[in-house]
Amino acid sequence: MLTNAIKHNDKAKVVVKVELLGDHCRVGVSDNGIGIPDGELENIFEEFYQINNPERDRSQGLGLGLSIVKRLCAYLNIALDIKSVVNNGTDVTLTMPVSTGLHPVQERSKVPNLESNLSKRAILVVDDEAMSRSGMYELLREFSSKVLVASGTKEAIKISQTIKPDIVLVDLRLRGSDNGIKTIDGIRNMYPEIPAIVITGDIDSDHLVAVKERKLPLMQKPLDVDKLVSLIGISLSRDDL
Repeated sequence: MLTNAIKHNDKAKVVVKVELLGDHCRVGVSDNGIGIPDGELENIFEEFYQINNPERDRSQGLGLGLSIVKRLCAYLNIALDIKSVVNNGTDVTLTMPVSTGLHPVQERSKVPNLESNLSKRAILVVDDEAMSRSGMYELLREFSSKVLVASGTKEAIKISQTIKPDIVLVDLRLRGSDNGIKTIDGIRNMYPEIPAIVITGDIDSDHLVAVKERKLPLMQKPLDVDKLVSLIGISLSRDDL
């Protein structure tokens, strides 16, 4: 949020405020920048949505940051509030209970044994887009997972030779002639039973045939983060049987 406030503000005024309100803490980020139209306030939290990037220029990011913020707030029981006026700035506040220790989070209980399934597990994320890798890293770290990241098959295999992943999450389309099927095949040459999940935006390609032939779990973009996390937990549970 702070990064967005600075990035989209040419008037150079950003205020960060932290308040202790009884047994709650409120963190606010305010700016006097361009603001957000009323009709866009809900849309900005959708995966891959960017107001000023209709051409999907990936140099401007992937539009995952705020969607991850929203999901993490739900998982951590943090109240998220945003107010904005066009040409007058935006105020974002996070209100959270003050705690001296870790407690079970209500939202996570929707997936049986989710906390124990992901905690301390080594999850290898393979994606050629740096922003996607970063987003997945931040998401999975919230479950106390050990997250490994690679940009392609060669790097993924090299990492796996040093640290055995418990599960692999791989984008189907990688750079050049590389692809997620090659990644999974390469890692399964070392660890034949390792679970893997394929992530893709494709709806029709030869690679999808290979995914079906291998009976690999498939997640379509844009991702439903809750379903992805649930699928990871289920895949790890099956691997423990």
